[in-house]
Amino acid sequence: MSVVRIYLILALFVFSVSAQELAPPTAPAPAPITPKVAIEIPKKILYINAAVEIEKGLAWEELGVTSKESFTEVITKSWKIWAESHFNKFELVETIAPPGVTSKSHHFSAILQWSSQIKKLDDKYLELSAEYVLRGLKSNEVLLSYSFPAQKILIDHYSNQVTGSKVASLIYNLLNSQTGKIKTIHDSIKESDESVNLLIVIRGNVSLSETIEIKNILQNRFKEISLSVELKEYSLKDTSLFIRASVTEEKLLLTLANAGQIPINEQKILLFKLEDKSFAIIPKEQIIK
Repeated sequence: MSVVRIYLILALFVFSVSAQELAPPTAPAPAPITPKVAIEIPKKILYINAAVEIEKGLAWEELGVTSKESFTEVITKSWKIWAESHFNKFELVETIAPPGVTSKSHHFSAILQWSSQIKKLDDKYLELSAEYVLRGLKSNEVLLSYSFPAQKILIDHYSNQVTGSKVASLIYNLLNSQTGKIKTIHDSIKESDESVNLLIVIRGNVSLSETIEIKNILQNRFKEISLSVELKEYSLKDTSLFIRASVTEEKLLLTLANAGQIPINEQKILLFKLEDKSFAIIPKEQIIK
């Protein structure tokens, strides 16, 4: 091998090594992002649930529609507008299909359940029987109910749509006639004069299962002030809780602070810090005895 060729090989080797040394370092992989779980804080909602049925001997086509759903939808949409204009203590009005909402976990929400039957008396008249119940979802308590006297509707033999429009208008107006009674109940729906809603942060590493355990511990420990806890946002670093209680804010904060060290499990305790209105997660081995 010639001397020139040896020098060329050495030069290529040195260039290759130098290029590797000059190459920019590989960027480290980004740290994984802690997923967050956001849960909406419950609102004051009025649900409207309408059940309109026909008896044997009568078809929906005789009311100018093809189905129960298409007949009921027109009425419930009108009731939604009616409710939104009269009952503004509810943040939201929703129409739902039977059987409707059965959960008792809705704070300060209510459901208005309408039930009616349409039957054919003869070739001249239809008869409508109807009732409604206004029920609080938190306690399942009946707030208001009423059964209407039977109503007769004259059948229009020239147009099924006209007959159906008469029935739908009657149903809408029957509930509308109860506006004053429902408004009285609506105006009395309020949270306790001594009540508080607070957003409180848990600082420190806490798992989702531990967060759920904290929620249960707090609700069981402070039953006397009707304390309830909702998870607003979860992360491994800071977790937000929405806390309601039937006391003033000052009393709630003092109650939490005076509770001292609250065991979560065998490894960790929960401690409320009054100065920044937050919970701290502290390993038990760090507690000074």
